[in-house]
Amino acid sequence: MQFAGMSWRRKSIKKAIADDLSSHSPSQVLTQSEPVGKCQGKRNESIDIARNSVTVSGTEIIPSTLQAEQPWFDYPVRVQPHHTDYSGGVWHGTYLTWMEAARVECLRSLGVDFEELVALGCDLPVVEISIRYHRQLQMGAQALVRARMLEVSGVRIPWEYQIQAPDGQVLYTTAQVTLVAVDREKGKILRRLPATVETALTRLAGKAF
Repeated sequence: MQFAGMSWRRKSIKKAIADDLSSHSPSQVLTQSEPVGKCQGKRNESIDIARNSVTVSGTEIIPSTLQAEQPWFDYPVRVQPHHTDYSGGVWHGTYLTWMEAARVECLRSLGVDFEELVALGCDLPVVEISIRYHRQLQMGAQALVRARMLEVSGVRIPWEYQIQAPDGQVLYTTAQVTLVAVDREKGKILRRLPATVETALTRLAGKAF
C-alpha cells in the first residue's frame, strides 16, 4: 500500500503540473528575455528559458551569482626578443604569460596581492584554459591585453581575455581561463572564497577601469 500511495502521489503531481501548463498559452509560458536580476517576488507565472528562471507559487527564482560581467582591465605590452620563437613571431606560451600578468595586476588594483593570498594559505591555480590564436604578433609590436572576470560560481573564478592592437583594429588572441580557490596546505578546494577576494570582487562590480 505504501508503494501504491507513492505512485498515486507522483501521478497527482504530474497531472497538476500538466494542468497548470495547459492553462497557459505559449506566449504566457515562454517570456521574452530580460537582463538577469535578483530573485523577485513579482507575480509572473511563466518559465523563461533565456533568463534561466522559473516561477514557483508566483515567485520568480533566478540562480544567484556573486557578480555579473565586469569591465575590461587593460594591460599594455611590447613584444621583446625573448617573447618570440625562431621565426620572430610571438611564441604561443607568451600569450598565457601576458594574461597572467594582466590578471595579477587587475587584482592588485583592487587591493588583492598574491603575496597576501599565499600568507593566508590560499592559492588560485588555473584549472581550465580555452584559447584561440587569430593572428601572430611580431617582434617590436605593441599590444593591449584586456582582462575581465565573468560570473563567479562558488570558488570558481572565470576570466575572459582579448589581446589586440592598441587601437583595437586587430584582434590577435581570445581566451577564457578558470581559476579555483585552493587550500595551499591541504591541497584541497576551499568551500568558499577568502574574504579578501570576495571583497575585491564586490568592489570590482562597481568599478570601470
